[in-house]
Amino acid sequence: MRLKSAVLTAISALVLSAPMLSATEIYTYNAPTFSGLPATEFTLTEPGFITSNEDIFPGNAALDIIKPTSGNTIAEIEILDPGSTSAEIVVDYSNGSSVESNWAENFEQNGDFTNQSGFKLDIQQGASPVPEPSSLILFGTGILGLAGMARRKFLA
Repeated sequence: MRLKSAVLTAISALVLSAPMLSATEIYTYNAPTFSGLPATEFTLTEPGFITSNEDIFPGNAALDIIKPTSGNTIAEIEILDPGSTSAEIVVDYSNGSSVESNWAENFEQNGDFTNQSGFKLDIQQGASPVPEPSSLILFGTGILGLAGMARRKFLA
């Protein structure tokens, strides 16, 4: 009986010590045509909420620009003061910049945000990261090994 509780304790420790899965935040931005710049939509996938000023460049693996749809190349995106209602989103295009401010709420929460000019930012929780198959195989073989040890001790 002691061995059985030891095995259950070991299994529980393995499960609880596994890294906790955390969801990503998906930022979807829509801007109408503004000051001669084309309408734009892009999506950023971020490991968590953006809480301080961020400069985002195309190709950045941590903050990947998935879908710029403007007629111009996006050179940089800046999210400034995301924790305040004076937050700004600056999009630097190949032929100019668009600065959007006057958001009613801060960007440190999920939701749909629209400023006075009709620019929209949608922040939604994305999927949790999926464990690698090799991690699952390693975990499974560890459980099988513990079960085998328990069976051998129990039958002896």
